Amino acid sequence: MRTRPTDTHSAAHGPALPAGAIPGREQRRDPRVRARLGVALRLPGSGRATAGATRDLSAIGALIELPPTTPAHENTQVELAIDWAGVGMLGDDLLRPARVVRVTHTPQATLCAVEYRPRLSRAASQHARRAA
Repeated sequence: MRTRPTDTHSAAHGPALPAGAIPGREQRRDPRVRARLGVALRLPGSGRATAGATRDLSAIGALIELPPTTPAHENTQVELAIDWAGVGMLGDDLLRPARVVRVTHTPQATLCAVEYRPRLSRAASQHARRAA
């Protein structure tokens, strides 16, 4: 899988850049990379997850492409699984909490920007439990 930083601005189009910003430079707190990975997203009240794919992702969020009929809404808590290994198998045990921060509906797809907590390594997880 090849990844590269997402160009969030262009000199010819798009929003004005903040003072001191460099065109083409990522302006988020966490840089995103383009990556197409399978996802499963379960909306509240839904018994099953909807399949989709990432367009880009970072350590704390992703832009996900879902079917155009997906009834996603901003500020909704969801469950998300990302197929990091690329094996095409996403079970309920892989679902993690996430929050939809932005939704764009188009005739071709529903685009959801989601925010999630990075998954801790086993050692970090054990340390956090001991410290609590």
